Amino acid sequence: MDSILYQFIDCITLILQQENLHGQLTLLSSRTKETSYFIDKIITSIIKQVKILESNLRFKLYNIKIFTEDSCNLEIRKNIPILAKFYNYLLLNTNFPSQQLLRKDVRLDYVVGTCPTLSVYLFIQIIWHLKCEDLLVESLVHIPLDLCVQILETTFKHINELQFPRARRLVFLLICKVYYKCLWLHLGTLSEQNVMECVHQLITYFEKLLDFLVNPMFDTSHTSCSNEKYLQHGILVKNMLHYIRKCMHSKIENYWKNNLAASFTLTYGNFNEHKMNYYHILPVDEVKSIITRLDQKLTNLLVNQIKHIEPSEYIVWENTVDDEITIISLQQGIAMECHYFIEFVKQNKFFMTNEKLLLYLKQLVGSRKSEESVLTLQELCRKITDGRSHGMRELIKRYKEWDLSILDFINEKIELLRIYDVSVILEYLHYIFAYLHTNAEKYRVYVSVLRILIQLTVNDLHYVVQNYVEQHFDDNPLEYLYNERCFTEFIEKSSFMDPCEMTDLVRTQELRILLIFILLNSKEVLSKFVMYEIGVEFSNDFMFEENMSLVRSYYTLNSNQCNILMYILKDIIFVQRIILCSRFIDFMDNVLSHQVIQCYK
Repeated sequence: MDSILYQFIDCITLILQQENLHGQLTLLSSRTKETSYFIDKIITSIIKQVKILESNLRFKLYNIKIFTEDSCNLEIRKNIPILAKFYNYLLLNTNFPSQQLLRKDVRLDYVVGTCPTLSVYLFIQIIWHLKCEDLLVESLVHIPLDLCVQILETTFKHINELQFPRARRLVFLLICKVYYKCLWLHLGTLSEQNVMECVHQLITYFEKLLDFLVNPMFDTSHTSCSNEKYLQHGILVKNMLHYIRKCMHSKIENYWKNNLAASFTLTYGNFNEHKMNYYHILPVDEVKSIITRLDQKLTNLLVNQIKHIEPSEYIVWENTVDDEITIISLQQGIAMECHYFIEFVKQNKFFMTNEKLLLYLKQLVGSRKSEESVLTLQELCRKITDGRSHGMRELIKRYKEWDLSILDFINEKIELLRIYDVSVILEYLHYIFAYLHTNAEKYRVYVSVLRILIQLTVNDLHYVVQNYVEQHFDDNPLEYLYNERCFTEFIEKSSFMDPCEMTDLVRTQELRILLIFILLNSKEVLSKFVMYEIGVEFSNDFMFEENMSLVRSYYTLNSNQCNILMYILKDIIFVQRIILCSRFIDFMDNVLSHQVIQCYK
């Protein structure tokens, strides 16, 4: 895998060398009529090479998300060391003031100068267009302090170029990592420049990022649509609760257990060898004073956003789908984050002296929810058993706290579930796989969820599976449970190949099994069906039988700005490079006549 990556880097180097012939890349400080063409050409060429590399390595190098608590993208996290190598290749060859000092790094000194030096502007443009800002954010923790400040400067300068939701997410991530950077300054940091000046700059950027959240780009108070203003404010409040809690949580984390340090750490070499000491340790009391200041800034920001919430805002939130957990309302999402926040600060005695903040938080949750949110899950289960069925809604919202006993309880009370609740159960399965360490643990949880799923009607099962596929087509951790041999045997022995033999009972049973296969690995199952249709070994068009309309609906779902069928066809033609036979024309005729390909605005 490393050899393929180095071949890729050689290709990028060649692209940059060719473009450098038209003018030094270090001089590209902004977009002008003269420079836009060359900048776009460089970025387009790099993205093209990234796509080729993705098909060879079979993992993502584009649109990288490594901070995804509710997205169990274990494959990406496993490949972070490789992703970091590519990111460091760009960073070490960028014209930051610290670049020459990085030549002394004991691990990666050889990377500096392997390609024409990029301007800081070109570096950030490449990061923006590859959508890999998560790598930049994580790197800030592990690099010298003065370089960290330099990267923050250019990031802050150009963050307005990003679309609104993406920019907001980046700001929150930067806030968390700058807080984390400040928190551990007493353990030592590197800086060629005056370390206290750099620390003050770091604090200044932290405060600027907080201000950025409520500046006109994020503050929608100027909008003419009240509902949109309330919606965006609700999302902002929810994110603040989530990310401020993450900042607080970093206080109880073990610094030495950060398993990403080895991939991102950069140094200025051995200071004894070069007789230059760039290593600095801040006094503990100084760091405590800094964190107290940051905590106060976070508290003030949160209080100012939640102390004057209008009653009409709650109505909008209650009638809006949550932006992350799509099967609950935004109001429920905010209430969940409030519950997690209150419980966390109580358990760890953070902000406990700020009675005003806690009062506003309890008001935000609401009187009944505030009373019941502090119940343990076991107490909730007892109340549900005693007839207080509305407690099931609370139990479902707190899915991040479940264990196998809660799944067993839900299975016993399945008559209380709404179809949306079952979708949350699948979200729980997706969420919990990131925290289970063995296949045996994962299988036990999966079996418990499966016991609930098989009690659903075919239509209800189809609904929750389709919702899951639409949300997680590209990041499905359940794929490891899929067995290709079992699926092939099921299809060959099923009545799908001979619909005349299909009774209603058989059809129901087989559709249930098929939907479970789609849940486990929608990419593979839906691709197999297409291959059956266009392959010479099968003569019938079973996918277009009337009783297969349920399965066809999956191909119309969206994935990466095109529907799933187009995604699969692109993979077959351009990645697998399968030679198409005459049946492909018949297949496309059927696709068009059944309107499987649809246009989305």
